Amino acid sequence: MSQQQPPSPTASAPPLSTAAAAAPLSSPSASPSGAVAVTGPAATGAPTGAAAAGAAGLGLESLSTLSLPSLGSTSSVSSSSSSSAAAALGAGASGTVLLKEGWLDKQGALFKKWVSRYFVLRNYILNYYRDPSKGGDPSSTIDLRRCKVQTVGTENEFVIILRNDHRVNLQAKTAEIRDSWMAAITEAAEKIVANQAELGSNTQAKPLDAEVIERMIGQEEKRLAELTEKYESFYDPPATLENQLIVQQQRIKELKNTLVVIREKPPPPPDVRNPIPDLEFCSDPTVTARLGPQDFSFWKVLGKGTFGKVILASKNDTKQVYAVKIIKKAAVVESEQTISHTVTENRVLKILEHPFVVKLFFAFQTDDRLFFVMEYINGGEIYTHLKRAGPFSEDKTRFYLAEIGSALTYLHAKGIVYRDLKLENLLLDHDGHIRITDFGLSKDNLQPEDRTATFCGTPEYIAPEVLEDDDYGRSVDWWALGIVCYEMQCGHTPFRAKTIEGLFEMILYEPINYPPHFSPLTLSLLHALLVRDPRDRLGRGPSDGQEILRHRFFASIDFDKLLARQLTPPYVPPVTSELDVSNFDVKFTKMPAVLTPNQRVVGHDDDIFKGFTYQGKSDLTTDA
Repeated sequence: MSQQQPPSPTASAPPLSTAAAAAPLSSPSASPSGAVAVTGPAATGAPTGAAAAGAAGLGLESLSTLSLPSLGSTSSVSSSSSSSAAAALGAGASGTVLLKEGWLDKQGALFKKWVSRYFVLRNYILNYYRDPSKGGDPSSTIDLRRCKVQTVGTENEFVIILRNDHRVNLQAKTAEIRDSWMAAITEAAEKIVANQAELGSNTQAKPLDAEVIERMIGQEEKRLAELTEKYESFYDPPATLENQLIVQQQRIKELKNTLVVIREKPPPPPDVRNPIPDLEFCSDPTVTARLGPQDFSFWKVLGKGTFGKVILASKNDTKQVYAVKIIKKAAVVESEQTISHTVTENRVLKILEHPFVVKLFFAFQTDDRLFFVMEYINGGEIYTHLKRAGPFSEDKTRFYLAEIGSALTYLHAKGIVYRDLKLENLLLDHDGHIRITDFGLSKDNLQPEDRTATFCGTPEYIAPEVLEDDDYGRSVDWWALGIVCYEMQCGHTPFRAKTIEGLFEMILYEPINYPPHFSPLTLSLLHALLVRDPRDRLGRGPSDGQEILRHRFFASIDFDKLLARQLTPPYVPPVTSELDVSNFDVKFTKMPAVLTPNQRVVGHDDDIFKGFTYQGKSDLTTDA
């Protein structure tokens, strides 16, 4: 069969400016050269004149985009050997000051190994690069505002302690180079604090006028109306536009809170209607507000983790069967990161609709728990089937990878990086098709060129760039796809060690051993996916997953029929009824399916989980 071109993801409007979407309040935007482009109110449409003065007088930097004053005429400190690097990285955007650049050794935040990186200090932003001669985006960006710098360890080592207490350990070749870097970083941090203080002192004397704030609110509400109209014009609005709407709401909320402080009156009650249309996709809030665990019968435990469990349940009125993921709030609120992951999972599941991604039907909460009511995929985990049957054939692997690759390409087109691809998160439905589940580690609202830095994932599947403490993008999912391909045909992952540290060192440096039974097609795909430098990895280009699905490994796949679920799966799991749990681990299914009392109550109306409630567009289940 001739290969059909894999279909493109759902088309959407051209992406908005990443800078405008990601940092619309007051953050400087990154230029292509890695410099920080300092923008003023005139360039961004921020409030000017009395309105801007009023905001600055309140110390509300987030209410308007203020131009950063120059940090002075500090000269660039660099050797002649760095001239080619400087040329590759560019001279910097207008309004930035190059303070210093050069090579330093950096210690990984998790994997404590020293690696050489090229650092560039502009204003209060410190960027570093793996190979500056190639130009492009920095590996990571460090915000030096209110940081501290001190010597530590060897005589040439020093540490930058950031606002969030995160530590960046660096080492110079000589004590002289170390001291010059410490002085430059300290000067940059101190000057930005002094300049911000000067801005505050210049405007603080101005009287706080409620009328000024009211005018600002009017301007921002007009802007919100324009964004809302633009949002409603899209059938499938881009994630960046949704993010702008959310930020605009927050901007108005801050202004209204400021107005309350000025007038010394209690805040007005919140609007009943969500001003962002359908962002919560709740067609009837009164229905989901009443929905609770009392509306379900719980039958069997399907899985259990640190924060909760997944239980097979049926809805009492319709008798429809679901998998209900139940999370204890008390466990989630212990960490800002777990709160973020839970809220993101809720937000992501609401917008996903793909044949190879699990579907969310309802979401609701009680005083102590969060509930995700999802379709019950009763064919079990790919992991379980691999352990029972042994390594898969190449044809079987190809079918599963085609469905997984199609789903990941769809997620990326939605601005979502999955970050937790592994066999345990791949379910089979009763027909034998893949369903990706568990979006707790996903990152949303990312454009193709955007990067993130959170260290997360399952150790065996983590990409090298994550371990190297570099910012990373969607290419981490393609590394994980390579690991899954290897594991399906071999029975285990390519990197195995007795300790986590040993495992991470293997992922970073150990040559990959390919079994002799791997075909040339499999080897060709793996050699393209399991590339340690993400810039050289298949899927790195603007067409993302389309690059991978066009690989000759998938030449026999008709992707139109695949997405229509018209191709016959290589294996159909034995399922006797809609309540069949035989494809799940017996250590879970034998547990009592009860909600144990929770001693700590967080609160139903806690702002942390505001907007969690959700009702899908239909109360239908696609699987038996």
